[in-house]
Amino acid sequence: LRSVQSNKDSLLAVQREKEAAEGELKSMTGKVRQVQTKLATIKTELDSLASEREKQKAEFSVQERHVENLTTELASLKEKKDRRKEKLRILQEESETIERTVREAKLSNLSNSNRKTELISEVKGLQNK
Repeated sequence: LRSVQSNKDSLLAVQREKEAAEGELKSMTGKVRQVQTKLATIKTELDSLASEREKQKAEFSVQERHVENLTTELASLKEKKDRRKEKLRILQEESETIERTVREAKLSNLSNSNRKTELISEVKGLQNK
């Protein structure tokens, strides 16, 4: 009888241990599920961040090409500006030369006109004598 009672007690102890182990297993299973859920959330966030990073890289490349194009255009415009400045300088020099020539021609014409008037006066004076 004692042996039966001892076996019963052992069986009860084993059943309690089994129930405790099952409770621990359920608890651990719940914790594992929580960790798996957190991991899935983190993975989703990482995928989203990676996708956003790729978009930003693509946008950066577009912006970089745009900056390169604008830099090239700016250099071209500066070249045009320099060529136009040089052309304007040359035209200004030509304009000044033409103005000088016109002034000289006017002075020469005035001088010739004055000389003509003098000669006419001299001729009239000689004719009157």
